[in-house]
Amino acid sequence: MRMRNVGLLAICALTFAFLFFNFSDAYAITLHVPEEYATIQSAINAAVNGDEVLVNDGTYQEAINFLGKAITVTSVNGPQVTIIDGNGTIPVLVTFELDETQNAILDGFTVQKAYYFGIKCDNFSAPTIRNNIITWNRYNGLDCAGVGSYGHSSPTITHNIIANNYTASILCEQNSSPLITNNTIFGNGSIVCEGASNPAISDNTLIGNGISCHSSATITNNIITGSDTAINVGDASDITIIRNIITGNGNYGIYCYNTPSITITDNIITSNGYYGIWISSPSAVISISHNDVWNNGGDTNGDGIAEWNYHGNAQPGTGDISQNPLFEGVAVSIPQDYPTIQEGIIACSAFRLATGSPCIGAASDGNNIGRYSQQTEYGTAGDFIINVSPGTYVENLSLSAFVKLIGAGASSTIIDGNNNGKSAVKIIVGRAEGVIRGFTIRNGNYGISSFSSFFRIADNIITQNTDNGIKADSGAGSHDTCYLTIANNSISANGMSGIQCFWASSARIFNNIIFGNSLDGIDCHNWSRPANKIMNNVILGNGRHGVSCYYRSEPTVINNIITGNSEYGVYDYDSDSTYDPEITYNDIWNNAEGSYGGYAGPGNNDISLDPLFVNAGAGNYRLSQNSPAINAGDPDPIYNDLDGSRNDMGAYGGPYATPVSINITSPQEGEIMPTLTPTIIWNTSGIGANANLRLVIRHPNLLRNYSKRSGIKNTLLAIAGLFDTEPAYAQEVMPLSITDLDVIIPNTGTYTIPAGILSSSFRYTLELASQEEPGVKDIVHFRVSASGRFNPLDYKTISDVNSVATKSVSNKAVDTTEIKLDTKKK
Repeated sequence: MRMRNVGLLAICALTFAFLFFNFSDAYAITLHVPEEYATIQSAINAAVNGDEVLVNDGTYQEAINFLGKAITVTSVNGPQVTIIDGNGTIPVLVTFELDETQNAILDGFTVQKAYYFGIKCDNFSAPTIRNNIITWNRYNGLDCAGVGSYGHSSPTITHNIIANNYTASILCEQNSSPLITNNTIFGNGSIVCEGASNPAISDNTLIGNGISCHSSATITNNIITGSDTAINVGDASDITIIRNIITGNGNYGIYCYNTPSITITDNIITSNGYYGIWISSPSAVISISHNDVWNNGGDTNGDGIAEWNYHGNAQPGTGDISQNPLFEGVAVSIPQDYPTIQEGIIACSAFRLATGSPCIGAASDGNNIGRYSQQTEYGTAGDFIINVSPGTYVENLSLSAFVKLIGAGASSTIIDGNNNGKSAVKIIVGRAEGVIRGFTIRNGNYGISSFSSFFRIADNIITQNTDNGIKADSGAGSHDTCYLTIANNSISANGMSGIQCFWASSARIFNNIIFGNSLDGIDCHNWSRPANKIMNNVILGNGRHGVSCYYRSEPTVINNIITGNSEYGVYDYDSDSTYDPEITYNDIWNNAEGSYGGYAGPGNNDISLDPLFVNAGAGNYRLSQNSPAINAGDPDPIYNDLDGSRNDMGAYGGPYATPVSINITSPQEGEIMPTLTPTIIWNTSGIGANANLRLVIRHPNLLRNYSKRSGIKNTLLAIAGLFDTEPAYAQEVMPLSITDLDVIIPNTGTYTIPAGILSSSFRYTLELASQEEPGVKDIVHFRVSASGRFNPLDYKTISDVNSVATKSVSNKAVDTTEIKLDTKKK
C-alpha cells in the first residue's frame, strides 16, 4: 500500500509540474518598449522566465541587467535602428551575472559607447548573444571574465558584428568557455583568451583582429586577415588550429611559445609579413599536416617568392604544400552592391578558392584545405576590387589584404573618420599588394595608418586628421616589412606630420604635395631605411621641418622642392654619421631657420632658389617656364621625366608623375565610326586649377606625308584656322569638317565629337594641351580603318610606378575604356 501511495504521489507531482509549466508557458507574454514600459530595464524587471521584451526603434541610454532570467530581449527592426548607448559614461551596457542560461537571449541591438564594456558575462552565466552590432566601446566589446571565484561564463556569441572597440573585441578569462561563431569582427584588438579559459572559435571573419590565446582553445574555419599576428599562442594548454584561412597579416600567421601541445591541420597560411608558422616550444607535442604555407616573410633564395614559412620547432608536415592558393577574384561597387565601404571590404575577404587552386582536394580528409572544405564550384582567380561612387562615407575602415580600393576621384569621394579617435583607414596587410586611390581621407586620428603593408596610396587628398596624415610602421621588432608607395597625393593640414615613417618602415614617397601640416612634412623615425626614398615632392609651409630624420633613419632625399617651412628644410637629429640621410639635387629655399639643421649638411648638387611656381597661391605648384628647378634634378636617366628629358625637381617631374587620364566611352573597338558621336572624358587634376586646356585632334599621317610640301610640320592641324598653308592641303588628305574640334575645356569634363568627324581611314592623335602652360601636352593614338571601324593602337606609358608597359584599348565588359597618357613637356 505504501508503495502504491508513493507511486500515486509521484504521479500527482509530475502531473502538477506538467500542468504548472505548461500553464506558465501558455501565459508567457510580450512586453513592449517603449509603448508599455519606458525603458528596457523596467520591462526586464517585470518579465518572468519565457517572456519576451520587444523593443521598438530608438536610442536607449541605459544599462540593462538580465537578473538571471530566461527571457528574450529583442528589437522590432534590427540593430541599425535600435541602439543601447552608453554616451561614454555608463560602465557596462548589458550584464549577465546571475547564472543565466542559453535561454537568456539578447538579439538585434547596437550596443555602443560604454565607458568600459559593451556586454559583460560573469558568474556562471551562459546567455545567447546574437545578431547585434557591438561597437565603439572604450575597452572590450564583450568581456567574459570575473573576479576571484567568479567567472566560468560560457555564452554563445553568434552572428554579431563586433567592430571598432578600443581594446579587445572579446576577452575570455577566469575559466570562461564561450562559443564564438559566425561573427564578423574588425577594427578592434584581438580575441583574447587567458585565465584557464577554453573558447571554441569557429566560422568567424576577422579583419584587422587576431586571436591571442594564453589558454586552451579550438580555432576552426575562420578567416583571419589584416591583423598584426593572426594567432598568437603562449603559455597555453592544448591548441587546435584547423581549416582556417590565415592570409595577409602583418607579422606571423601562427606564433606559438611555451605550449605543450599544438595541432595545425588543413589551414591556408599565406602572404603574412613575417613567418607563416613559428613555434618556440622545444618540448611541445607538435602536429603539422596538410597546410598550404606559402609566400610568408622574406625571400631567402632570390626567386621573388617569400619563403619564411616555418621557423623554430615548426617544420613542414605530412601533406603540407607551398603554392599560391589562388583565391577567387571579387569586384564590388559601393553603394550599388553594399551601402558601406566596410561591407565591400568584408565581401572581398571571403577568400574562396578559384579554379585550379592547389588546395582543392588536398586536405587530410580528401576535401579542400582551408575554410571551404566542401566547396564544389570555383570562380576565376583575380584581384579584389572595390569601386566607390562619389559621396561622403562616414566610416573607420579596417582594410583587408589584397584589396584595391578605388574612389571616383578625390574631389568627390570622401572617407570621413568622424573625429572619433580611430584612423579613417587602418591597414595591416602583410605581403599583400593593395591600392587606395582617388579619395579625400579626413577627420581620422591618422588619415591612413599602415602596419607592415605593401600598399600603394596614390591620387588622394589626405587632410585634417588629428595626428599624422599617413603613418607607416613596421613595429618595434624591426621586421622591415612596411613598403608603402605613397605617390601623387595632396597631404595637408594634419595635426602632426604629413607622413611619418616609423620603426624600420621603408616607404617610397614620390610626387606628392605636402603642405601646411602642424609638424613636419615628412618625419622619418627609428631605422627608416635606405629604401625610404623621398623623391620629386613639393614640401612647403609645414609647421616645423620639411623633412626630419630621427635615430638611425637614413632616407634618400632627391629631386624635391622644400620651401617655406617654419624651421628647417631638412633636419637630422642623429649625431651618428653612419646613418646620415642622402640629400642630393633638391631645391631647398626660404625655410625660416635655414635649409639644413641639426646634423644635416648641405646636399650634393642642391640649389637654393625661388622655384617660381605657376601660381602657388591658387595651389598650382607646377613650374613656370623660367623656373630654376626645370631640368635641375639628378641627370641619371633613371630619373628622367615622362618625355625623356632630365628630371624637373618637384611634384610634376620624374618618371612617376601623374599623367592626364582620358576615357573613351564610345566607340568601342570595331564599331563603325561615321554614325557615332565619340565622347571623350578626361581628368587633368595633375595639371593645376588654371591650366586652361584645349582639346584638339591632329593627324600624324598628314604630318609625316606632307610636311615638306606644305611646310606645316609640328602644327596642330585639327584646330581650324591654325594651318600654316591653305586649308586645301588638309582637305586633300582629311576631307572632314573640323571646325568644332578647337574647344577650351575645364580640368575635368567631357566633350562629344560631332558625328562623322572621324570617319576617314587615318590614324589620329587626341591631345589635351595647356594654353597657360604650353609645356603640358598629353596624347593618345587611335586609327579609323578604311571600313570606318575604330581600332585602338598599342602605345607605351611610363606613368605607372611599377614598370614600363605596352597596353592597348580593348572592348571591355564595362562601358568605359581608360587610357593613361604620357605627359609631354616642350
